[in-house]
Amino acid sequence: MNEEIVGFEDVIDKLRDQLIRCTKGRDIISVVGMPGLGKTTLAYRLYSDRLVVSHFDIRAQCCVSQVYSRQDLLLAILRDAISEYSECREKQADELADQLRKTFIFQKIFYPS
Repeated sequence: MNEEIVGFEDVIDKLRDQLIRCTKGRDIISVVGMPGLGKTTLAYRLYSDRLVVSHFDIRAQCCVSQVYSRQDLLLAILRDAISEYSECREKQADELADQLRKTFIFQKIFYPS
């Protein structure tokens, strides 16, 4: 996504700074608003930003809407966080949450900041 987002340059800079200057640990930024404002484009642009990519060892994104279940959201996050997640599709939401938690703990233990 190489296109420039008109009017959002300052927002992208501010959010990028929040992510990379606050901590090397876990950070979450929620992007909310009315449909059609460019939230998905903004979030993807920030998620793919070279400074953000180089700052975090694990990155994950998901789109939350009323039609998603907890299990679907956890699968979406795991899909980004770990490379091999095909066996996860059969797990229940509690098992997925535990696996995601273990993924982050493993990352912190073996790849400290």
